[in-house]
Amino acid sequence: GSKWTPALRSIEDDVDAAWDPAVARATDLIQNSGWISGMFDQAVANTVGSGLRLRCSPENDLFGQDEVAAQAWRNDVERRWGLWSETAIECDIEGRRTVAQMQEAAFRSWLNTGESLGEIVFRKRFGSQTGTKVRLLPATKLSLESDLFKNTVSGVVMDRDGFPIGYMARRKSRVMGSYTTRVPARDSYGRPKVIHVFVGMPGQVRGITPLVPVMKVAK
Repeated sequence: GSKWTPALRSIEDDVDAAWDPAVARATDLIQNSGWISGMFDQAVANTVGSGLRLRCSPENDLFGQDEVAAQAWRNDVERRWGLWSETAIECDIEGRRTVAQMQEAAFRSWLNTGESLGEIVFRKRFGSQTGTKVRLLPATKLSLESDLFKNTVSGVVMDRDGFPIGYMARRKSRVMGSYTTRVPARDSYGRPKVIHVFVGMPGQVRGITPLVPVMKVAK
């Protein structure tokens, strides 16, 4: 008989067991392999480029507008998007990155960890006209803890349908040291507060770096 008898486990168990070592090895490869680093730079250039640009196409009939009014609305929305997305103090909570730069950072995070993580916060500051900001976070800030009694899998809290309603975040405090706290997925109006992007199979709630096959060959 065949000696190849791998264990059949659920996808979330596989990702949970492999996540930390896979990300650690991927980070090491990226930092120490010129080939991998160059591959990532090319992937970023091909995928992100100069960043997303808004091109509004309103349904004139649906909103009861003629073409002149629709064009005026289109220009106004695109101008406002440009002001927000191309000005770091407007779109980034840290005031360091434009939307295009955040897209690049988020895509690099996905290549490294298989996930892009962030928060949507509202903060008005002197010198900015808008309050909606994005806080990019390393995926390592999301806990891997699971508690079936609380319907939590790998740091993702879900309702009975599997819809994410919260995330267990890793935090550090001078007083408490390292601890985890639950962050709601949406605010009281149902608007997203957490951005968690990954590619996965049905039943999967966390991503895994696409470098896993490379590491299996290289080990």
